[in-house]
Amino acid sequence: MINPRCGLYLRVTGIGGRSWIVKYMGAKAEKMGIGSLADVSLKDARKKADTIRIQARDGINPKLTGTGVSFGALGIQGIRRHDLETED
Repeated sequence: MINPRCGLYLRVTGIGGRSWIVKYMGAKAEKMGIGSLADVSLKDARKKADTIRIQARDGINPKLTGTGVSFGALGIQGIRRHDLETED
């Protein structure tokens, strides 16, 4: 784990993939992808992890705000919310 204070760690897969993950407490313990090591610096990963942790503390679900990069985490609710917020 890179920073236990904000729950940030680097996940390394067996095929060499490396991505930033943050653990946080919402209604329950959650994990969220922040991005790959190639795309997100440690400094930026720490900032995003802090933002996610603050949102969760304030009762906001970071998976629905698009803070992280995991499109799958947004799911249908995130897509519909985004579609409603865009103007044609």
